[in-house]
Amino acid sequence: MNGPIKKTLIKNANGKGPIRMSPCRFLMLGLVLTITTLLIWVSYTFYQVKTIAEHFQESDLVLSELFHHVQYYDEALTMSTLVAAYSGDIRWHDRYQEYANRLDRALAEISRIAPDTRKDLAQAQVSKANEFLVNLELKAFELVKAGKLKEAQALVTSQEYEQYKKAYSDGASAFESSVKATLSKGAYDLACLADINQIVMACFFTVIVFLMLGLAKKEMQSQ
Repeated sequence: MNGPIKKTLIKNANGKGPIRMSPCRFLMLGLVLTITTLLIWVSYTFYQVKTIAEHFQESDLVLSELFHHVQYYDEALTMSTLVAAYSGDIRWHDRYQEYANRLDRALAEISRIAPDTRKDLAQAQVSKANEFLVNLELKAFELVKAGKLKEAQALVTSQEYEQYKKAYSDGASAFESSVKATLSKGAYDLACLADINQIVMACFFTVIVFLMLGLAKKEMQSQ
C-alpha cells in the first residue's frame, strides 16, 4: 500500500494559512498572460511587415536602375553597329558584344527580382524584338567585315530595323510598367493586411481591457 499522500500548501506571508486565489484573480492572470502573448505576436508581425515593405522598396529602386541600364545598353548596341557600318572599323564589334552580354544579364536580373512577370506578354515582345535586332546587327557586322559598308549602312537604317527598334522600345516600357505594377500591388496588399491586423488587435485589446476592469471591480466588491 502506498504511504500517506503529502499535500503541499502555499502559505501566506505571515504563515497563518494557505493563499487562496479567487476565480477573478485567476481570470485576470490569464488575461495578463494573453496580453503579453499578443504583444509579442504584434511585435513579430510588425517586424515581418516592415521587412517585407523594405524588400518591396529596395526591389523598386533596383528595378528602376536595371531598366535604365537596359535602355542604355540597347542604345550602345545600336551606336556600335552604326559607327562600324559608317567607319568600316570592325573593332566596334568587341564593344557591341560587351554591351550585348550586359543587356542579357540585366534582363535576367529583372526576371529574377520580379519572377511573376517571366511569362508576361511585354517581356515576350522585348525578347522577340531583341532577337531580330541582334540578328540584323550581327549581319551588319558581317557586311562591314566583308567591306560592304553601303549594304551595312542600308541594313541598320532600314524601315525593318526601325520597326524592331520601336517594338523593342514599346515592349521595354510596357515590361517596366508591368513589373512595377506587380510590386505596387504587393505593397498595397501588404498595407491592407497591416491595417486589418491593427484594427483586429485594437478591438481585441479593448475587449480585454473592459474584461479586466470588470474583474477588478468584482474583486474589490468581494473584499
